[in-house]
Amino acid sequence: MMATFYAMPSAVPEPWNELNIRMSNQVISYDYTAQNTKTGSFSLVLPYSAALLADMKLNGIIFIDGDWLMIENIKYNYRTITVSGRDCKAFLSLRLTEIPQVQTVEGYDAFSGKTAACIKHYLDGNLISPENAARRLPVTWRGSESTGITDHYLARLTPLSDIADTLCSNAGLGWRLTGGGQPGFVFTLKEPVDRSYGQTQRPRIIFSVSWGNVTGLEFEHDISNQLNEVYADHGGYISTYFTTSAEPSGIQRRECSTDVSADVPADEVGLYAIESVRENTVSQSYELTVPANCGYGDRFELGDIVSVYDIATGNFFNDVLQSVTKSFQSGRMSYRFVLGKQKPRLLNRIVNSLERR
Repeated sequence: MMATFYAMPSAVPEPWNELNIRMSNQVISYDYTAQNTKTGSFSLVLPYSAALLADMKLNGIIFIDGDWLMIENIKYNYRTITVSGRDCKAFLSLRLTEIPQVQTVEGYDAFSGKTAACIKHYLDGNLISPENAARRLPVTWRGSESTGITDHYLARLTPLSDIADTLCSNAGLGWRLTGGGQPGFVFTLKEPVDRSYGQTQRPRIIFSVSWGNVTGLEFEHDISNQLNEVYADHGGYISTYFTTSAEPSGIQRRECSTDVSADVPADEVGLYAIESVRENTVSQSYELTVPANCGYGDRFELGDIVSVYDIATGNFFNDVLQSVTKSFQSGRMSYRFVLGKQKPRLLNRIVNSLERR
């Protein structure tokens, strides 16, 4: 396994071959979790070398096994050097949305349109070509602005990564930020390809312990984070909205409240109220441990729809491959896949609760 180290490109992109600092094929271990709509994280361990350590720079870039990563932490102990951080999708978490001088909703940068057009609007204004050149990063947009669904967003000092996550999740899309054939980095949207048991247009991707391409399986079904009724406070006026077609009752009814800016038009309050609990749904997920020789090679990728056959239920579970964790240890690679929606971690639940206030 070869790791290539690059200097971080400047805002005026430089050719990658001029940024190459060092290459190393002495990888002791490599762990990386890539996510479909969120930022991934990694850890890379190499043998200690004074020359290698001298070339290691925080905010430097690593390209390894097809992955583009940003160094945010360096540790060494004269035996090994460990570098860790996030993938280059983290660039979007470094920029917040500024409030434009011309505002359709006072105090916010509001935008409506197709998913791609919405995301591009915020990237252009805060990262690709902002008014303040010091905020610029060497990122370009690739793809159509008509991709996705018709959506809206109300941004106020919001991390760009949160916007991409929300809008892509609404539309069933993923997003990537990778080093491209041209200088700098490229932002693209990923549309899911259905490779599940339930379709016949292309070869099916099915994982099952009984078929020998899964060595470990865990299923989780959770309602602890579910909310389905929202009391929206819009300038002192309280209105109620449901996330379900029928009004929930009894033990099935799970209430919360949210504040909606008085500047939001009355006919859009419900949209923002429902959006505030987008993450608060029932979760169902499978976590799979998969060997490198699972038999499917590179016929599928993160963000595609694949299937799990569960011998406990005798049923097929078809959903989006939301995260892939690769682990390289002792010269061998293994994988962990997550299909479906996982139960949010405690920190994410706290953040979601604060955002509704």
